[in-house]
Amino acid sequence: MIILLKSSPYGSEFPLASLFIGFSTAQQAIPTKVIFLEKGLYNLFPEQNSANHLEIPPISDLILQFIGLIRFYAIPLDSSEGVFSKSWFIEKKNMLPGIRIINYSDLVEFLEKQPKNVLIL
Repeated sequence: MIILLKSSPYGSEFPLASLFIGFSTAQQAIPTKVIFLEKGLYNLFPEQNSANHLEIPPISDLILQFIGLIRFYAIPLDSSEGVFSKSWFIEKKNMLPGIRIINYSDLVEFLEKQPKNVLIL
Protein backbone atom coordinates (compact mmCIF):
# COMPACT_ATOMS: atom_id res chain seq x y z
CA MET A 1 0.00 0.00 0.00
CA ILE A 2 1.28 3.42 -0.95
CA ILE A 3 -0.48 6.45 0.50
CA LEU A 4 0.36 9.86 -0.97
CA LEU A 5 -0.60 12.53 1.53
CA LYS A 6 -0.96 15.99 -0.01
CA SER A 7 -3.22 17.54 2.66
CA SER A 8 -2.09 19.71 5.54
CA PRO A 9 -2.85 18.63 9.14
CA TYR A 10 -5.68 21.14 9.47
CA GLY A 11 -8.85 21.78 7.55
CA SER A 12 -9.25 18.19 6.38
CA GLU A 13 -9.71 14.71 7.78
CA PHE A 14 -7.42 13.24 5.11
CA PRO A 15 -4.20 13.14 7.20
CA LEU A 16 -5.91 11.34 10.07
CA ALA A 17 -7.71 8.96 7.71
CA SER A 18 -4.53 8.19 5.79
CA LEU A 19 -2.65 7.26 8.95
CA PHE A 20 -5.40 4.95 10.17
CA ILE A 21 -5.72 3.33 6.75
CA GLY A 22 -1.95 2.85 6.73
CA PHE A 23 -2.05 1.44 10.25
CA SER A 24 -4.80 -1.05 9.39
CA THR A 25 -3.02 -2.28 6.26
CA ALA A 26 0.31 -2.57 8.06
CA GLN A 27 -1.38 -4.54 10.86
CA GLN A 28 -2.40 -7.07 8.20
CA ALA A 29 1.28 -7.53 7.23
CA ILE A 30 0.83 -5.46 4.06
CA PRO A 31 3.96 -3.34 3.49
CA THR A 32 2.81 0.25 3.80
CA LYS A 33 4.42 3.53 2.78
CA VAL A 34 3.07 6.98 3.55
CA ILE A 35 4.66 9.67 1.40
CA PHE A 36 4.21 13.33 2.33
CA LEU A 37 4.34 15.86 -0.48
CA GLU A 38 3.14 19.36 -1.28
CA LYS A 39 0.98 20.71 1.60
CA GLY A 40 1.20 17.29 3.27
CA LEU A 41 4.73 18.20 4.32
CA TYR A 42 3.22 20.34 7.10
CA ASN A 43 2.22 17.10 8.88
CA LEU A 44 5.88 16.48 9.67
CA PHE A 45 6.20 19.39 12.07
CA PRO A 46 4.58 19.30 15.54
CA GLU A 47 3.88 23.04 15.62
CA GLN A 48 1.58 22.69 12.59
CA ASN A 49 -1.15 20.69 14.34
CA SER A 50 -4.44 22.45 14.73
CA ALA A 51 -6.26 22.64 18.03
CA ASN A 52 -9.19 20.29 18.28
CA HIS A 53 -11.87 19.53 20.80
CA LEU A 54 -12.40 15.90 19.81
CA GLU A 55 -9.50 14.51 21.84
CA ILE A 56 -7.87 13.21 18.66
CA PRO A 57 -4.10 13.01 19.06
CA PRO A 58 -2.10 15.39 16.90
CA ILE A 59 -1.11 13.94 13.53
CA SER A 60 2.58 14.27 14.42
CA ASP A 61 2.03 12.12 17.54
CA LEU A 62 0.36 9.41 15.46
CA ILE A 63 3.22 9.45 12.97
CA LEU A 64 5.69 8.92 15.81
CA GLN A 65 3.63 6.01 17.16
CA PHE A 66 3.45 4.32 13.74
CA ILE A 67 7.15 4.62 12.81
CA GLY A 68 8.48 1.12 12.43
CA LEU A 69 5.12 -0.29 11.43
CA ILE A 70 4.70 2.11 8.50
CA ARG A 71 7.52 3.56 6.41
CA PHE A 72 7.31 7.34 6.14
CA TYR A 73 8.85 9.44 3.38
CA ALA A 74 8.94 13.14 2.47
CA ILE A 75 9.44 14.63 -0.97
CA PRO A 76 10.84 18.17 -0.73
CA LEU A 77 9.61 20.85 -3.09
CA ASP A 78 11.57 21.24 -6.31
CA SER A 79 12.99 24.64 -5.46
CA SER A 80 16.66 24.63 -4.50
CA GLU A 81 16.10 27.07 -1.62
CA GLY A 82 13.27 28.08 0.66
CA VAL A 83 10.68 26.35 2.80
CA PHE A 84 10.40 22.60 2.16
CA SER A 85 13.43 22.46 -0.14
CA LYS A 86 15.82 19.57 0.45
CA SER A 87 18.40 21.83 2.14
CA TRP A 88 15.69 23.34 4.37
CA PHE A 89 14.60 19.84 5.45
CA ILE A 90 18.14 18.86 6.32
CA GLU A 91 18.70 22.00 8.38
CA LYS A 92 15.31 21.96 10.12
CA LYS A 93 15.80 20.75 13.68
CA ASN A 94 12.23 19.95 14.72
CA MET A 95 11.12 17.68 11.87
CA LEU A 96 9.82 14.37 13.16
CA PRO A 97 12.47 11.67 13.40
CA GLY A 98 12.18 8.52 11.30
CA ILE A 99 11.12 10.30 8.10
CA ARG A 100 13.24 9.49 5.05
CA ILE A 101 13.73 12.27 2.50
CA ILE A 102 13.33 11.05 -1.09
CA ASN A 103 12.78 12.63 -4.50
CA TYR A 104 10.17 12.18 -7.21
CA SER A 105 12.25 9.56 -9.04
CA ASP A 106 12.07 7.38 -5.91
CA LEU A 107 8.29 7.80 -5.91
CA VAL A 108 8.14 6.75 -9.56
CA GLU A 109 10.18 3.66 -8.70
CA PHE A 110 7.80 2.80 -5.83
CA LEU A 111 4.81 3.18 -8.14
CA GLU A 112 6.40 1.07 -10.89
CA LYS A 113 7.05 -1.74 -8.43
CA GLN A 114 3.62 -1.50 -6.82
CA PRO A 115 1.17 0.13 -9.28
CA LYS A 116 -1.92 -1.13 -7.43
CA ASN A 117 -3.08 -0.15 -3.96
CA VAL A 118 -2.22 3.53 -4.24
CA LEU A 119 -4.27 6.05 -2.30
CA ILE A 120 -3.95 9.80 -2.87
CA LEU A 121 -5.32 12.12 -0.19
